[in-house]
Parts: sequence; structure tokens; C-alpha cells
Amino acid sequence: MGERENRQVVGRFWALMDAEDWDGVGALLSDDFVADWPQSGERIPGRANFLRVNRDYPGSFAITLRRLLVDGDHAATEVGIADRTGGRPPDVAVSFFALRDGRIARVTDWWPEPYPAPAWRAESVEPLPAADSPFANPSADSPTRAVPEGAPAGAGPGRGAPGEMGDDAPRAYGNAKRAGHPPTTGDP
Repeated sequence: MGERENRQVVGRFWALMDAEDWDGVGALLSDDFVADWPQSGERIPGRANFLRVNRDYPGSFAITLRRLLVDGDHAATEVGIADRTGGRPPDVAVSFFALRDGRIARVTDWWPEPYPAPAWRAESVEPLPAADSPFANPSADSPTRAVPEGAPAGAGPGRGAPGEMGDDAPRAYGNAKRAGHPPTTGDP
């Protein structure tokens, strides 16, 4: 399949996830589909398991595709996620896809959590405008879905409180890299 078709498959995947159309999502996944969630250390082997996890996931979430980049049989997305009931703060996920024969063979989902900027770089940075932050509440005229007024920025479903990663997050990543943990490539 070409990039245009792969773009359509991944775009359709997120539209079906937003609609909670699990049969439709399943039709886009290869028979040997695998999903990796590195932050929780979980691998979801197989289409049936992926669909079960999503079908049974507590709550209902509105998903907005913000970015979709395709290069051959690989794609990367950024999605905004809002709890339809307003009970959880907005979230963001970055996903890397590998496609084969017009279907999704593998996805690796990353759930970045916001953390306070360390004081040591204050002279070199400025606050990110709320309109540019994936964790901020979109305005009424934003192309992304609105989330409940007053919902705090921070961690989303099943994640810790804002700032838990603190100033050590970049150092922790560097230590893991030096310890020889293999990178996730997203290749099937």
C-alpha cells in the first residue's frame, strides 16, 4: 500500500476509536497485531486482546487526531483525549504505527505526562502558550474538541498526578538509555 492509503487507514483507526466502534477498529488490525505500552511495561498480543482492553477500559473518551505523519509503511500520530464525562483531565498520546498490506500490524503508544520546568533553564525558556500546549483546554474556536471548563492540566486516565516526573525525567531517560534498554522501533 502507498502512503495515501496508509494515511487513510491510520486516520480511520482514530475515528473508529473515537466512535468506540470496536468491530471497525478490529477490521483495520492485522491477524498478528501487537500493541506496546512501554510506560506501563505492557504488550498486548493480538487483535482480540487489544479490542478487549479498549472495550473494557473504564470510561468513555473523545479522541481528536491532531497530527498524522506517514513515511512509507510507518506513521506517527498525536491525539488529544478528553473524558466525555468530564471526570478526568485532558491527555495526549503519541503513537507510532507499522502497517502491512493495508492493515495496522503494530502500534506503540506513549503517554507523555507534563512536569514542572526546572528552575535551572528559566533564563533560556519562556512559558508555552496555552494554545500550543496539548495539555491545555482548547478554546471554543480551537480545531480540537473542547474539554470541561476548569479541568486541570496534567496526567490522564490511569496516570499519576501532575509533576510526578519532576526534574529527574530527562535524567531517568538518559539512565535507562545508558543501561542498554533497547529502543522501540515500531517495526513488526
